[in-house]
Amino acid sequence: PVQAPRAAGDPKGLAGSVQVVLDIVATTEGYRSAYLVTEAGTLLAASPGSLAFDDSCVSAAREVLAGREGNPEFHLQANESPLVSFAAAVAVEGVARHGAARPAIRGAVVLESDPNAWLYPMLAREPTHTATGETVLLGRQGTDIVFLTPPRRAGAWAAGRRVRTDPEMIAALEMPGRFHAGVDSRGVPVFAATSPVAGAPWSIVVKVAESEALGPYRRQLRTAALALSGFLLVLASASFGLWRERRFAYEKTVARSQARLSLVLEHANDAILFLSLDERILEANQRACELYGYTREEFMALGRHALHPPEIATQVSGWMWSAGSKEGLVSEHLHRRKDGSTFPVEASVCLVELGSER
Repeated sequence: PVQAPRAAGDPKGLAGSVQVVLDIVATTEGYRSAYLVTEAGTLLAASPGSLAFDDSCVSAAREVLAGREGNPEFHLQANESPLVSFAAAVAVEGVARHGAARPAIRGAVVLESDPNAWLYPMLAREPTHTATGETVLLGRQGTDIVFLTPPRRAGAWAAGRRVRTDPEMIAALEMPGRFHAGVDSRGVPVFAATSPVAGAPWSIVVKVAESEALGPYRRQLRTAALALSGFLLVLASASFGLWRERRFAYEKTVARSQARLSLVLEHANDAILFLSLDERILEANQRACELYGYTREEFMALGRHALHPPEIATQVSGWMWSAGSKEGLVSEHLHRRKDGSTFPVEASVCLVELGSER
């Protein structure tokens, strides 16, 4: 409490002196208004240019006049402009009774400050620039939260806006150093840290939009994903190119082998026939066409029995497959040409496998 000497002389003169002191305090410290209030709550003196003395001033002085520690109070003027009120008790020396003397409270000094001049600029300062970061001062009135600071974006709401909430949210605001993720009053996902303000029924909330807070991480994630996708694409392209090169080399080798085999078949001095297990003729070389008198197309329509005279066709039926050997076997038989003439042949037969065919 501010200690004041006992009044001596004319009370009006004392009030004038107090007014001068209040003017000095208001001017030096930058207060909008300064008042001296009696213990009954009536105005005794005010600094020049002070705002009208109203119920908000009495409310700020009420706690200290009752001997309790006063808290700063936030209130709005008639024109919706915000003010912050502070109060301190004015006491005179008391009479000692049963121990040390206690000061007797005889009034209170009430100071009003415009938060636009000092509080809001202080909260608006950012150690690191953000696009969505915001520091908000909140008051608590029952289960309602009162926004004591205007939003960063002009026009969203005015200071003094009240939002109804639940006791759990009120308790969260009173926990020091609490960090949480949630949705703000605009419905935007945010990360926020809250802490109560010592000596005031307020809480301070520092929040930033989740999209901005995680923006660098998400950009790095997208960059890593693009880099990985690019690497996998290059790897897939290289693998495909390698496979294609090997496939081309394989097909080239096969083509050369087939060309060599075709040359061997076409220029062989012996007739060469390919037969299936059911003894259908699948392929014949040029020498076979000349020897038997059939064209390749005609050979495709014949079975092996057409190459033998009728009288021995049944004797050689199944002869080739009875051996079942890949080493082959050799025998001599009579074969028949297209014109019906016969001629002796020495047949060499070998069982081969081409994939799943025999």
